[in-house]
Amino acid sequence: MNKNINLIGTLHTTHEVNPNYTYDDLKEVLKGIDPDILVIEMRQEDLQEPLSFLETVYPPEMVMAAAGNFGSAKVIGFDWRGQVLEGKKMSRDNGLPKVWELMEDDENLKKYIMERKALMEDFLTSCHFDECQKDPLCDKEVMIDQKIESHLASKGYNDINDYQHEREDKMCQNLSAIINAYPHHKIAIITGRAHLKRLKPYVESISL
Repeated sequence: MNKNINLIGTLHTTHEVNPNYTYDDLKEVLKGIDPDILVIEMRQEDLQEPLSFLETVYPPEMVMAAAGNFGSAKVIGFDWRGQVLEGKKMSRDNGLPKVWELMEDDENLKKYIMERKALMEDFLTSCHFDECQKDPLCDKEVMIDQKIESHLASKGYNDINDYQHEREDKMCQNLSAIINAYPHHKIAIITGRAHLKRLKPYVESISL
């Protein structure tokens, strides 16, 4: 992996209840890297929106980054939230069913989701920075995620799975464009821990 490219997994709102990996800890990590470019899990077009709006649709650390709270680096967004929202104002509604709504009437899906929550909750609320950068946590996490994806497909919800895959494909494409546009710059990328599984191998494969 290029030493000038740093991929950092974050915890979104769980930073607020994890004393071992707080927003301040993330700030210190970024201070140590001192990047020229800070790439964040936010659509580029949304960086022009008021912070009061961004707070309603994005995780806190991404809004903090957009506000310049993590240093003086140039901030660039690399997220993609689906064709439904292309050219439109950001919204939490991307036109797809929500998994937590589906599980209200699906006992098997609920079982898998609760199994994942039980596995991850203690870890996410107590992990240190270095621990958070390991994804997946264990083989069991991978197995549960595969169960959830397979179950959704069996119930005719392939569009949810397809969206997740396409989103991360687009994120990789956007990262590639950003990295190529800023050669010889020190780049830090912050994204929710769940995306590390897809993004880390891609970023590690990049050589400039």
